Amino acid sequence: MEVFSKINPTLNWGNKTDRGACLDLIKKFGFPNTKVMAERAVEVQGRAYAPRITKPYQLKSKLADLKIYFDSENDKKPKIVKIRE
Repeated sequence: MEVFSKINPTLNWGNKTDRGACLDLIKKFGFPNTKVMAERAVEVQGRAYAPRITKPYQLKSKLADLKIYFDSENDKKPKIVKIRE
């Protein structure tokens, strides 16, 4: 919840849906991975084609969208090809 409060200062910490989404993600992926996913979701806000994720429930429901976004961004990076002589 704290990660999202950086971009969403009106985040309702008492919202059971958001707290439940946090717990679900932590149970499935562990706390460190969930925190990294939240940080990555926050860091891409405002970029073209990035999913809008401003609270934990949106992270849970749009996790596939976030993965697809990062996969497509990785595909855009130039590939280094090593040429053998």
